[in-house]
Amino acid sequence: MSYNSPYKSPFQTTPSPEQSDKENEVDDSEDIDEDLLEMEIDNFDTEIKREQQRQAEIGTQLEEVQQQCEALEERRAEYEKLEHRKEELEKDKKELDQALKEILNAQNEDEDLFMPTKEQQERYHQLQAKLDQVTREYERLKRIHDEA
Repeated sequence: MSYNSPYKSPFQTTPSPEQSDKENEVDDSEDIDEDLLEMEIDNFDTEIKREQQRQAEIGTQLEEVQQQCEALEERRAEYEKLEHRKEELEKDKKELDQALKEILNAQNEDEDLFMPTKEQQERYHQLQAKLDQVTREYERLKRIHDEA
């Protein structure tokens, strides 16, 4: 005999449809919460990976900039040496030009009376050779300076 009672029997083994729906709702909401949590964790992991990649790129760029700075510092030091050498050569050139002018003026003033001695002629040729050498080196340094 089947008896339909609005009351639940303590011996009933199958859940009522109402009870079954409530349990399913709880299970579904727990599944949704877990899915959302997993998505958030995945998003967070992705964000961490992006940040690590960005930091690695920044590190690489920093190394490149440091290398460029070192190269520029070396070039600046080389430029300063060249500038100093250029100043020395300009000074030598002026001294040699002055000595050459004095010799030429002395020759022009006393052309008939002045016969340079062998030592004076040798000194003149030495000064002329040094002037030529200084002029060539000065021109080379000037080109390097202009290119820099």
